[in-house]
Amino acid sequence: MPRLSTQLNTLENPKTIHIWSAGGVIMRTRQDNYEVLLCHRKLWSLWALPKGTPTGHESPIYTAIREASEETGINVKVIQKLCTTNYTFSRLICGQQRNKVVKNERTVIYKKTVYWFLMRDNGGNIENHDDEFDEVKWISYFEAKNLLTHKNESKVLEKAFPI
Repeated sequence: MPRLSTQLNTLENPKTIHIWSAGGVIMRTRQDNYEVLLCHRKLWSLWALPKGTPTGHESPIYTAIREASEETGINVKVIQKLCTTNYTFSRLICGQQRNKVVKNERTVIYKKTVYWFLMRDNGGNIENHDDEFDEVKWISYFEAKNLLTHKNESKVLEKAFPI
C-alpha cells in the first residue's frame, strides 16, 4: 500500500496507466510438423512472439496483423483469437525541465493487456523484417516453447497448439 503523500505521483504514490498491445502466433506446417515464427533480440537474449502497440485508433486485430507483418516480414492471415494475457510492470521516471533531468522521480505502474491471435503464413519473406529484432526464425513448436523468454508467451503458444 503506498504511503500517503502531499504530492501526487511520487515514489510513494505511483501513477497507474492501463495500456494494451496485440500480436500473434504465426504458424505453418512443414513435412507434417508445426513451425512457429519467433523474433530474437541478441542484446537481451530475448526470444518472443511478434506483438506491438496500436497506432491511432487501431483495433486489436488490426494492430496484431500490422505488428506481426512489420516485425517478421511475413504477410499474415488471422485464423482465430487465442486469448488475452495481463501483466504489470513499473518504470522509474525522472522529470525534465528545460532539457535538464530534475529530481522529481516518480514511479509509473503499467497494467498491460495483450490480445493474441493465431495466424498463418500468407506469403512474404522473413528477410524483410523491420529492425526491431536482430533475427526472425521459423522454429519447431517444441523448440519454440522452450526458447520463448517469457512464460506467459509459452502459455499462449500452448493454446495455439493443444498437443
